[in-house]
Amino acid sequence: MKKKLVMLGSVLPSVIVILSLVFAAIIVNSDLVNQEIPVSLRSVVILWLILLLVSVLLLWGFIIGYIVHIFAMNKELIIGKKIIWTVCIWFFSFITIPIYWYIYLRNDERNKT
Repeated sequence: MKKKLVMLGSVLPSVIVILSLVFAAIIVNSDLVNQEIPVSLRSVVILWLILLLVSVLLLWGFIIGYIVHIFAMNKELIIGKKIIWTVCIWFFSFITIPIYWYIYLRNDERNKT
């Protein structure tokens, strides 16, 4: 159960943030920028913003957790790679966290079972 939560938590917030960026880019490049949100869509937009906020908070938690994992638990990385992974996770977290999970944590979970 914990393995699936880590995998879901590593991937889902990134997907939500990327989708939000795509939707924002579409809206900015359309004629909808200066218009009001229709009343029928306001609850959907508020729900999406709450989901985005929760995703960003989860991403911050995973940033901290993964940086701790890099330096405290991942013995196969040398110091140079640890620094590179840390910088990538810090600046490009929504892309790097799922990649780090796939490369290191997924294999680590397989070895434990």
